[in-house]
Amino acid sequence: MIKKRFSEKLKGQKGSITLFVLISIIFFLIVLISIYISSGNKEQSQVSEIKAIQEEYNVSPEELQKEYQEIVNPDDGIYNISYILNGGTVSGNPSTYTEEDESITLNNPTRKGYSFTGWTGTGLISASMNVVIPSGSTGNRRYEANWKANEYTIAFNGNGSTSGSMSNLPMTYDETQKLPANTFEKTGYEFIGWTTNRNSNEVQYKDEAEVKNLTDRNGELVTLYAVWSINKYELTIDPNGGEYAD
Repeated sequence: MIKKRFSEKLKGQKGSITLFVLISIIFFLIVLISIYISSGNKEQSQVSEIKAIQEEYNVSPEELQKEYQEIVNPDDGIYNISYILNGGTVSGNPSTYTEEDESITLNNPTRKGYSFTGWTGTGLISASMNVVIPSGSTGNRRYEANWKANEYTIAFNGNGSTSGSMSNLPMTYDETQKLPANTFEKTGYEFIGWTTNRNSNEVQYKDEAEVKNLTDRNGELVTLYAVWSINKYELTIDPNGGEYAD
């Protein structure tokens, strides 16, 4: 750091020049160099002055300008990274960085029922699954997570039916659809609903019920099994003038 070199140079300084005056002169020189750099003035006399200062402190004009910015704006060089997750979650991604940091690779977020399709934002032409902030980068950054709702399929199983068939039903996560009317039949039984457990007699979904989010996994096949109730009837015997035995 130039400030450190300045403090070392001042050690043992004798005479009437005070520490305050020396620092003021140094700051004035740094400002002059900064103005020179920004204006692009290439007059030989100023080039000579900059070269003399560079040789005195063994640094480049750019380094002197950077040191000056660090003195007047000590927080400069710390840049913010903001994230718009759109319902997702992520851990391990930094909220700030500096030019001197090593390269940063962003962790991708997750969201129940959705597939991550990439980051969009600073420096990205299109959605990217692999975002790296190279070492030496500067400026605040903003990244937004993009998602696609998972798709799955509902299949229907007659679970012992004697007739009928039903087509699969395509579904999208977070969308509600009405189940088609049951077309299975089972001799001696009445259809009372659907279950996801083949061996269960407990109805989870009634006939033509509205359903949503039966799974959050992309591409999964969910099978609904028919639930049957055995038919019951009464038998009446007319003795037709006779009598019942015990």
